[in-house]
Amino acid sequence: MKKLLSLLGIIGLVATSTLTVVACNKTTSDEEDVVEEGTSSATIENVVSYKDALQKVWLDTYNDQESQARVITKINKEGAGDLTNSKFFNFKYLIDKYKVEEGQPQNQDLRNDKEAKEKMKNDLNIIFHHNTFSKYFKNMITLNHDKYKDIAMGGEWNETFAGFEIEDKFQLLGQKVKINAKSTSEETVELLYQITLNPTIKMYYRDESGNKDIYKTTPFEMALLIGEDGNIMQMIEVVRNELPTKVLNNPNDAKSTNFNFNALKNTNPNLKNYGHLGQPIANFLNQPTGSFKQGIKEMIDQIVADKVQGTTSELDENNTIDGKNINIEGDWLNTKKDWDVLNTINQFENNSLANNLILKDKSSNGMTEATAMDLIQKRLMKDKTLKADAYNEELTTFLKKYGIKDGEALQNMLLQISTHGTFALSNINLVFGGANGGLKLKIPTISIPWTYKNNASTNYQTKEKQLLLALYQSILFINQHLWSVNQSPTVDNTLFQISDAAKADYKKAFTMTNKIQWDDVKAKLDAGQSLAMQKGLNFEVGTHTSMIGSQLDQVIKSSQEMKFEAFTSSMEIMSNSQPLVMKKTSKGKIGLGIAKINDIFNPTNTLMNYNLKFGSIQIMLRVPFRGFGQETEPGVQWTGPITQENKANFYGSSYAHEREYYLKHAVKQDWLLLEIA
Repeated sequence: MKKLLSLLGIIGLVATSTLTVVACNKTTSDEEDVVEEGTSSATIENVVSYKDALQKVWLDTYNDQESQARVITKINKEGAGDLTNSKFFNFKYLIDKYKVEEGQPQNQDLRNDKEAKEKMKNDLNIIFHHNTFSKYFKNMITLNHDKYKDIAMGGEWNETFAGFEIEDKFQLLGQKVKINAKSTSEETVELLYQITLNPTIKMYYRDESGNKDIYKTTPFEMALLIGEDGNIMQMIEVVRNELPTKVLNNPNDAKSTNFNFNALKNTNPNLKNYGHLGQPIANFLNQPTGSFKQGIKEMIDQIVADKVQGTTSELDENNTIDGKNINIEGDWLNTKKDWDVLNTINQFENNSLANNLILKDKSSNGMTEATAMDLIQKRLMKDKTLKADAYNEELTTFLKKYGIKDGEALQNMLLQISTHGTFALSNINLVFGGANGGLKLKIPTISIPWTYKNNASTNYQTKEKQLLLALYQSILFINQHLWSVNQSPTVDNTLFQISDAAKADYKKAFTMTNKIQWDDVKAKLDAGQSLAMQKGLNFEVGTHTSMIGSQLDQVIKSSQEMKFEAFTSSMEIMSNSQPLVMKKTSKGKIGLGIAKINDIFNPTNTLMNYNLKFGSIQIMLRVPFRGFGQETEPGVQWTGPITQENKANFYGSSYAHEREYYLKHAVKQDWLLLEIA
């Protein structure tokens, strides 16, 4: 029965439909009682994804070179340099409104000053210009048009943008600083104004019901600086220009932003090799006594040491980084050009990976690591090879921007790094000694680059091999904790074994999809009825579903063997002509069985899809195997015989065994494809 299932790789979404109740007294009939159609969770997931995309538009706009050029405004000796049409972030306005005397700083809390807030919101629209927002927004919409077309208000930024808000911080600090530059013995006094605030952006979108709503971005502390062009402004510009390169190139991993799985796991015990990196990176950076913060201070002190006498740096321990503001600029697993060569639904190959790994008997060793990794790659990709060319091109541009030059170091990074981005560092103060008496000045927010590599295995040095190993290990975990084929003689009555956690979640998913209580399902089954599964019915379990109290979710989160944070498994009914039914056996077991046998091997009579989605990588299995390779379906890729047998040998050695199994066992009143309760 080596050809029981078929396997393909695909990225996509799943659908839902309806269920019908059939009165049968342990046999099926044509009487139907239609249950109300369920609601897909895909739209809700897309709304959440769209909000994340809007957050990224804001972070990309903030990090844009033109935006960063405006967060510091230098005023020349003639008093020129203010941004055109600025009202609050304006040197002439500030020196008139908030005059500073030497030794008497102006420290103003402006959270309740409505006039100042309105002026500042005007200036935020100048610093972070409409055209910059529009550039990133239109790019996001273009790349995700089908996904977000019913959520976005339109394709133009002005249809989405609802304005800036200033949250719980709006502080002005004006001060005169005495400076002795090391390049000259002359003492100067420089006037500077620092504005610290927590802005958010309001953006319109349509929720899952199609109603207009407002999303507010996650705030982060932002520092702006305006003042006389002198030694201090020049020193701050040097820090902002040099620190990002120094921190990315730091050879000490503990003080570098070249993050890796093993390092991040020290501060994130439940970290998965592939998943959301925002909060794990934030946890690593926010360590109060961590080496990273010490490294930042050392690098800044090194930069300013030869610029201004008596100046050091200090990091504000109370200013922490929010995981939502860790910006991902590139992610290999979501680089479409590298993954658009996945096999499609019409390309079927032999199913050795399914029968000898994904759905094997749990007690069997199945296939070896090397064989499995090779077959996973061949099944997923049309050309049978994982590619990272498009992502590596993006990564090269990113790394060179921060001083990584062509050579061995760059090539090694391209081999291993799978994700990169930036984060905003807003907690650096310069401390001026001498006559200033420890006066502090916050450096305007700096955009710091970071990279991530999965280095969990020391046996493999490339991101492609690390990913294949993670998929292999995760599939083994799912085989142990979700689905597997039963051993003989149990298999004669129930084909697949499902874990207790999965059973509990599938019951919840079934009732949620069909808006029916499980007690009502049991009552109908106890009354001798069966529930016929209409084509398209889909129930889904895993970590990223709307299910509350998922048992499988807890099993996955607590496991070190599962390498992906996001995982879903779904069963989708595929046949009307040969329907599956939910039924109760004479021994009281509840599960899915076949209403009647009707040419089980007709290629169009796939009973059910069993879908596994690891992150964005989806593997689809079909029950039973559809077709016989090149003999019946043009264009089907054949990869040769199964190289390793299942120890239980349930799957047999020929197609005839498959047919014999179904004709012998599936026709039994008590036979189940799988047991749910």
